[in-house]
Amino acid sequence: MRRKGRTFSAGSKARVALEAAGDAATPYDQATAIEAYLRTLNYSTDISAPPRGRDAVDYFLFDSREGYCNYFSSAMVVMVRSIGIPARVVAGYAPGTYDFE
Repeated sequence: MRRKGRTFSAGSKARVALEAAGDAATPYDQATAIEAYLRTLNYSTDISAPPRGRDAVDYFLFDSREGYCNYFSSAMVVMVRSIGIPARVVAGYAPGTYDFE
């Protein structure tokens, strides 16, 4: 697949991003289309870690197709950045137990 003079391999995150974005005209519409694509994957907190040496986002998108919030946010950012949309992951909370004291 080619876009703006670049070629993307069949298993690349950019190719999936371009396919998900379809013919969306604006960066916002492209990001919204990618978000909709990611919503087709399964959310689960009970998952196995990616195999050693394997890129976590690749594993999430192409193999396991399930993950929790960090997987979805990482995939979203990597995919939109791969097609030229500026983005970053920001996390403000961490899992844990509430301390009532």
